[in-house]
Parts: sequence; structure tokens; C-alpha cells
Amino acid sequence: MQQTVPSVGMVQENLSRMQELLKKDEENYQAILEATTHKANWIIFGLTVVILAAGISGGVWFVQSITKPLKELLVYSRKFGEGDLTVELTIDRQDEVGEIASSLKESAARLNGIVSHIRTTADNVATESQELSASAEELSQGATE
Repeated sequence: MQQTVPSVGMVQENLSRMQELLKKDEENYQAILEATTHKANWIIFGLTVVILAAGISGGVWFVQSITKPLKELLVYSRKFGEGDLTVELTIDRQDEVGEIASSLKESAARLNGIVSHIRTTADNVATESQELSASAEELSQGATE
């Protein structure tokens, strides 16, 4: 029995050392876990910032891709409405804005054709009027002679 008592003491001593080692291991793992959690939080924060910046940039690009051609259409229609038939519209898109721009370009081309025809006709009328005036003057001089 006396032999078992020292053995029990050795077992208890070994158990105490094992508990200390386990406690140190637990503290080490706790420190590693905290460091890993801290690092993961920074990575998540960085990714959130990157994704947020990409979302904002994409949103700004999307809004500008719509508003820029609309502003150009507005400027074009105002100048055209003021009578400037020389203004150029440079929008070349395949969406609804492009269809509106194409329609405005066609309308401008037709209106330019009409104005050109009116100018030609007015020039012809002026020329014919001068010829009639000259003929009338010749007739009036012939009648007075």
C-alpha cells in the first residue's frame, strides 16, 4: 500500500503539470484566436471599403452614362430651337437615348432640306422678279417711245 501512495502522488503531480501545460496551451490558442479575429476584422473592413468604393464608382459611371447624353440632347434641342441648324449631335448609341438622337438628327436633316429648298425657291423668285422688272421697264420705255 505504501507503494501506491507515492504513485498516487506522482500521478497527482503529473496531472498538475498537465493542467498547467493545458492552461498555457489554452492561453496561447486564445491569443492566436484573438490575433486571427483581429486580422479577419481588418480584412473584412478592407473588403467592405473596396466593395463600397466599387459600388459608388459604378453608380457614378452609370448615372453619367445616362445624364451626359441627355444633357447633350438638351443643348442640341435648345440650339436647334433657337434656329441654329448647323449644330451637330454626336450621340451614337443603340439604346432609347440613341433612338431619340437619331430621330432628332433625321428631323434636323429634313428641316435643313426644307430650308434649303425655300432658299433656292426664294432666290429663283428674286431672279424672276428682277427679270420681270427689267422686262416691264423695257416695255414701259417702248411704250413711251
